[in-house]
Amino acid sequence: MKMFVVDRTKKILYPEWVKEVLHPGIHDSGPKDYDGTEIELYIHPEQIIPGHIKGHRLHSQIVKTGMINSCLGLNDALTIQKQGIEVFRKIFKNCAPFFWKTVSKGSGKKPEMRVVFLFNGGNGEVKLSWANLDRVWGDGSPAAVYKSIDL
Repeated sequence: MKMFVVDRTKKILYPEWVKEVLHPGIHDSGPKDYDGTEIELYIHPEQIIPGHIKGHRLHSQIVKTGMINSCLGLNDALTIQKQGIEVFRKIFKNCAPFFWKTVSKGSGKKPEMRVVFLFNGGNGEVKLSWANLDRVWGDGSPAAVYKSIDL
């Protein structure tokens, strides 16, 4: 039996600030079930040397190389979050994984682009949040990707 079972038929409810979901054709693609050993953490070379990369550049590299198709998305993050802190720590150790298949734009004059991530929120909780792509990513912020699963 697989650890994560994702219902990809259910409509995802986004926060109110989300006005547009990028990658609408693939944002919820992926296997319906998998386990933690089938998740890999990807760190872009610029996250190591010089030690950071801007989110917009990282996102464009992930899209340009086609890696976006292997990334996990919001539905995966919600499913993993429900499994609790012990499962989270076992798979992701001390990092905050990003789920690049789900990038969203907000509203306003200069709409922010944001990506979903999970982190250890303390008190035994796994928290979900959205990071602005204007920030920089270091080596503690890997992309969560499927290893080699036929999608």
